[in-house]
Amino acid sequence: MLAASIFDADRGLLATGVVSSVLTQLTGVGSILILAFVPSIVFYLAFKRMNILRVSEVVEIIGLDYLECDLAS
Repeated sequence: MLAASIFDADRGLLATGVVSSVLTQLTGVGSILILAFVPSIVFYLAFKRMNILRVSEVVEIIGLDYLECDLAS
């Protein structure tokens, strides 16, 4: 996103020396980061609180391959 505002032949920073297009793109990058980061943290903390990020200790010892590949039957 930032490269478009820097290297654009007509309105880019290198062609015009104006920083406004770079600031606009930085605003877009920042909003995308916020829209991705905030929900990720919320879901991570919720899953961590519900203890569903890890498998049980028994499954760790037996191994996920054993249970997932239907080797138990």
